Amino acid sequence: MLYPQWLNPGDNTWQMTAATLVGLMSVPGLVVLYGGVMQKRWSVNSMMLAFVAFAVVLIVWVLYAFKMGFGSPIAIGGKGSFWHNFVGIVPELADGRFATDQERRVNGDALSKLLQNIFLSRTAEDWIRLLEENDVPFDLCLKPGEAAQLAHLQERQAVERGFAKFPVWANGRRGGEIRSGVPRLGEHSREILVELGFNDAEIAAMVKDGLLVLG
Repeated sequence: MLYPQWLNPGDNTWQMTAATLVGLMSVPGLVVLYGGVMQKRWSVNSMMLAFVAFAVVLIVWVLYAFKMGFGSPIAIGGKGSFWHNFVGIVPELADGRFATDQERRVNGDALSKLLQNIFLSRTAEDWIRLLEENDVPFDLCLKPGEAAQLAHLQERQAVERGFAKFPVWANGRRGGEIRSGVPRLGEHSREILVELGFNDAEIAAMVKDGLLVLG
């Protein structure tokens, strides 16, 4: 999976490294500090409080904080949530059938059909502007050639012949090489049609009628 456009892999790596070092240093440091400034009978209690505090922070980080920092907002239906802001620019979605996450799951087919019509009502540029102005998180679906223009892919040397390589990193090594260029018009048409069950006579008839070009 590609990094989001706003997430720098170097910054993320350093943050994880720094957090690990702080945790390894802070836990015994707090234990020694607070255990040494109070009476002996309270030292064990102080040490356990320090361990419990870091354990709670770890649980909160895994369940909530990482999602808040690097994922989508965790607010579900309240003011300021993704859905609330999205409905603000698409009033058609202010329907009781889509009021909660559970209702949206139950009425998923109707919601999908409605969203399809809504998205076709504006251009991509209009949607990008509206979503940005109303603080609705989104990301673009890019073609391999468009993804190759992203700075973080170029820095990771995940671009070849003007295309992004997928996967970017797998099994401990860089993604596979691009072995050939863009196919020419009709280059693989015959092979595809044969696999679909067309015979040579039918393919020749399509070529004669101008319906097919063979490379």
